[in-house]
Amino acid sequence: WFTLENAAGLIKNGSVHVAGIRVGVIEKIGLSQDGQARVDVIVQPGVRITKSAKIQVRANGILGDKHIEIIPGNPNDPLLASGAQIQGVDESASLDKLISQVSKVTESLAVVADNLKDATEGDDSKPVGKILANMEKLTSDLSE
Repeated sequence: WFTLENAAGLIKNGSVHVAGIRVGVIEKIGLSQDGQARVDVIVQPGVRITKSAKIQVRANGILGDKHIEIIPGNPNDPLLASGAQIQGVDESASLDKLISQVSKVTESLAVVADNLKDATEGDDSKPVGKILANMEKLTSDLSE
């Protein structure tokens, strides 16, 4: 089992993968005592999961359904006991976080584009507008 800040998109009997191969299912999803989502999984016998294993929540597609990907960890580390907690959780792989980051970048780019537009419209009260006005005066003076 392991805990997550957000289990949205995970469902009971959802798939658990190792190296992209289905090796188990999500047995139960509930709240832990610290208010995080606790996810219990059942993995097929013979799947080697070590104490350095990590969990990633990955999207199955764009519809919002997700699965668990277990990164087994260092093969030289001791095996994780049945019923033990997997400590390593990589929530940065979440599609939701990626979309959130892209949204923030898009907002920043919009602000930059607006500033560039304002600066290049020739408004004499802004620095670039002053430069453009001076360039026009200079070229006019040179042509005379």
